[in-house]
Parts: sequence; C-alpha cells; structure tokens
Amino acid sequence: MNDLSYLESEDLASLDTKSVSKFFGELSRSLTGLLGCCVVLLSILLGALAPFITKYGPNDLKLGDRLIPPMFFGGSSDHIFGTDALGRDLFSRVVFGARVSLFVAFVVVLIASLIGISAGLLAGFYGRWIDQLIMRIIDTQLAFPGILLAIVILYAIGPSITLLIVVLSINGWMVHARMVRGLVLSLKTSEFIEAAEIAGTRPLRIMFRHILPNLSSMLLTLVVLEFARIILAEAALSFLGYGVQAPNASWGLILAEGQNYLSSGWWLVMIPGMVIAVTVMSANLFASWLRVYADPKLREKQYGRNFDRKVKVRND
Repeated sequence: MNDLSYLESEDLASLDTKSVSKFFGELSRSLTGLLGCCVVLLSILLGALAPFITKYGPNDLKLGDRLIPPMFFGGSSDHIFGTDALGRDLFSRVVFGARVSLFVAFVVVLIASLIGISAGLLAGFYGRWIDQLIMRIIDTQLAFPGILLAIVILYAIGPSITLLIVVLSINGWMVHARMVRGLVLSLKTSEFIEAAEIAGTRPLRIMFRHILPNLSSMLLTLVVLEFARIILAEAALSFLGYGVQAPNASWGLILAEGQNYLSSGWWLVMIPGMVIAVTVMSANLFASWLRVYADPKLREKQYGRNFDRKVKVRND
C-alpha cells in the first residue's frame, strides 16, 4: 500500500512538473500574454522591493524641490517622475503606492474567491434549498450598485484599508459563486463524478478533490480579471476620498492629490494614471491568453489559424 502511494505521489509530481513547463511554454509563444504577465509581475516586484529601490520615502517633504517635472522633460535625474506640490518624489510615491494598491487587490481577490468558490460548490453540488438560498442572496446583492454600496458603508463607518478590503470582498464574491455554480452543474453529471459517488466518496472530497481541480484553469482566468477590476475599484474609491487615506500612498490617492495641479504639474495625474492603465490592461491581456489556454476549443481555433497563416506564407 505504501509503494502504491509512493508511486501515485511520484506520478502526480511529474504531472505537475509537465503542466508547469507546458504552461510557460505556451505562454512564451504568445506575445500579448507574455507581455501582460511580465508587466503584472514587474508591478508586483517593484511594490515588494519599494524600500530598496527608492532613494526617498513616500512622505519625505522638501518644499524647495516642489513641482519639478519628470527627468525626460527637463527635470532632475534625482527625481525620475518629478515631484509633487510638497516636494515629495513621485517615483517613490508611485512605487510605494503599488504596494498598497496591489496588496488590497490581492487580499480582496483571495477573500472573495474563497467565499465565492465555496458558495458556488455548495450551491451547484447540493442544489435544492441550498442553491435557492445562495442564489437569492446573490440576486439581492446584485440589485445594489457595488461602488455606491461601498461608498455608503465607508462613509458611515469611516475609511480605512481594512474596511476597504472587507467592502470590496463583499462586492466581489458573487462573480466567483455564479461561475463556479454553473461549472459544477455541468460537471456533476459526468461519469467520473458518478463513479466517485458510487464508490462511496464523501461529498466534500468529491467537491474539493474531483470537481475543483477541473475548474482551476477557468478560475485562474477569472481571478486575474477580478484582480484588474479591484485595482480600478480601489483607485476610484481612493480618488473619491473613501479608500486609502494619507499618509499611506495608493495610486488612486496620488491621482486625487494631483488633480488640483493639472495646469502646473500635469505629470502628477498623467504618470499614476498611465501606471494604472498599463497594469490593468496588462492583466486583461494575460487573462485573455489564459482564457484561450484554458479552453481546448479556443486553443484549437487559435493554433489552427496560426498554422494556416504559416502554410500560406510558405506557399507564397
């Protein structure tokens, strides 16, 4: 019995290694997918290493250096992105702001996906009154505008990073739950699920050992899309004054502080706005590639189209 378990673990390890190598091999063939993945990873890396790659702190004031333009527009090499109205280095604030914005997005997606996946598995697998209860809760919550509900809660209780994470998580779990429920309903009648039930496998083991691994590729695509959406949501709430508060720095807060200096310091809005746009667009590009990678039909169409192009070029 121990030998069989050892062999099974060896097979699973080799299968995981092959899956990872196949994933990165396919990713390297897609320019847009690889570019999107690299930009997102670079943003995360810069945020994680912010204290080690910046010369100034995000709140270091130096009024004598206020409103210095970016280095490429006649500014100083000491301030690559220029400075704001209080003389703070904009590059340091953007990099430190990445730590807060991406941390909020990561934690929100983690919490929302855990709640949503669990609720979707229960609703799709058990059905009946559990399905009805969870779906009615989702329908009721979707009847309220998410951003408006977040603003009301943050205004009533008081803005903070912790409350911001809680509010955005409450607004995000429904997407995961509805998607997982639909996928579980289609998988529940599969032969391998019926065989597991006949063998007497416990429901929780069936859900988390047999059904959930078959949803991992599609869920990964949804997680990346939600990651991009939460970045925008956090930036919007912080811009309106209901998200991250000073002295912390986030991309939305930097935009809010720079909006009053558009005529004299356009870079205070342009640079953080471009950083948000590029990061979100890169995440969406990576998610689009993941969607093709996870769907065999889309992969077949994509590779078939590329093969036809290569044949046509050779014939010409």
